[in-house]
Amino acid sequence: MAERLPLFLRRRPPAQALARAAGHVGAGARVDAVRRLRGGSASAVHALAVVDAAGRRHALVLRRYLRTDWLAEEPALAEKEARVLRALAATDLPAPRVLAHDADGARAGAPAVLMERMRGRIDLSAERLESGIPAMAGLLARIHALACEPLPRLQPYRAWHDPETARPPAWTRTPEAWQRLVRADRAPLPPHEPVLLHRDYHPGNVL
Repeated sequence: MAERLPLFLRRRPPAQALARAAGHVGAGARVDAVRRLRGGSASAVHALAVVDAAGRRHALVLRRYLRTDWLAEEPALAEKEARVLRALAATDLPAPRVLAHDADGARAGAPAVLMERMRGRIDLSAERLESGIPAMAGLLARIHALACEPLPRLQPYRAWHDPETARPPAWTRTPEAWQRLVRADRAPLPPHEPVLLHRDYHPGNVL
């Protein structure tokens, strides 16, 4: 997986970004180690070990949005991620705490979010997927149970595709099932109360 990533997503963050990250820990803090995390195909994601002035180590993650095509379509990616994570800090969902974000890249060299690192790793083995899917489903139910009103300034739902152009894929062996999905996709939304959605929930995006 790592070998297929573009080089610009694998490169070590620039010294300016690392110095800024250390500064958010406190005066006299320094970055002691940098390691690119597995995954991160949509952005550059690095684990940082930061040592503060008292010698304590802090495990952080620096996520930088470097894909210019994505930023052209969604220039506020870092701002939106930081906003969501800060809103989730008031809930019981397992989400990292944000230390800082750079909305336009003026300080980190690219739009970026600096957050605490959570324990865990991506595991896409067949055994882990089979045992982990019930846990993922349980967490998704908790996400959907959160009403949006207490979570300020979140982006309203919008489709990323045109339902009118949706078709069953050529490779499917069950086109009738896909056609039912297409009809449901084109139907008006039923009455509902807005709740929190993840929008990209899959085994590669959880620890």
